[in-house]
Amino acid sequence: MTLERRTASEGVELREEGETLTAFGYASVFDQMSQNLGGFLERVAPGTFRSTLKQADVRALFNHEPDHLLGRSGAGTLRMEEDDKGLRYEIDLPATTLGHDVAALLRRGDISGSSFGFRTITDEWSETDAGFPLRTLTEVALRDVGPVTFPAYSSSEASLRSLAEGRALDLDLLVHAAEENRLADVIFSHDTDDEKVAIRNLRDDLHDSVARGAIDEEVAATVEAVRARTEAMKAAGEALKADVEALRPVIEATEADAEENF
Repeated sequence: MTLERRTASEGVELREEGETLTAFGYASVFDQMSQNLGGFLERVAPGTFRSTLKQADVRALFNHEPDHLLGRSGAGTLRMEEDDKGLRYEIDLPATTLGHDVAALLRRGDISGSSFGFRTITDEWSETDAGFPLRTLTEVALRDVGPVTFPAYSSSEASLRSLAEGRALDLDLLVHAAEENRLADVIFSHDTDDEKVAIRNLRDDLHDSVARGAIDEEVAATVEAVRARTEAMKAAGEALKADVEALRPVIEATEADAEENF
């Protein structure tokens, strides 16, 4: 399953109790509409994390970096729960350089969001009132949570790859459909004969579009090669002309000598 990442710009706070420094915030907010993920929108349904919280040994990472370990649910230094708002987490920051650095950044207000890494178990697809594809995550397997310096959604390709895996669809087809704003035509096609024809036609259209692009590139390459050869021939002609001009005095002198001898 493809690893994906999502963020929540809810802010991260620091609680200080003696020598214990605890970072806490929300890695995900339920039913909050995402930005455009390259052809579709997304939201997280309540209950999405219920199963994974009972099973997974999740890491708390800074900026999703495996080398920036802040805590671990299996060790009790990372605690998570679902509440009415979303996925809440608490991290007891380690007494390490990284832990102290994160705490200092939190005190200054430099860290503005949280994020979580996951693999999709189940999702649902529908359309918004405007007819835009909408993905609703309903169950995921958590990999990591934690604060991030640049809250941002991962690339749409990761989400499209997850969709391709879950529905046994061609990834290239999904990518090109998203680029053509025709992703809904693929997502909402089922097994009826009419819909099979529709998706086959879409695939042919998209593949033709790609083929045309390849042909255009080939034509452009051929034109460039001809232009380069023409320039080379022109340069060779100019060089030959210069050689002839350089020999002209010799030729004229030779002709003059020949006339005197006669």
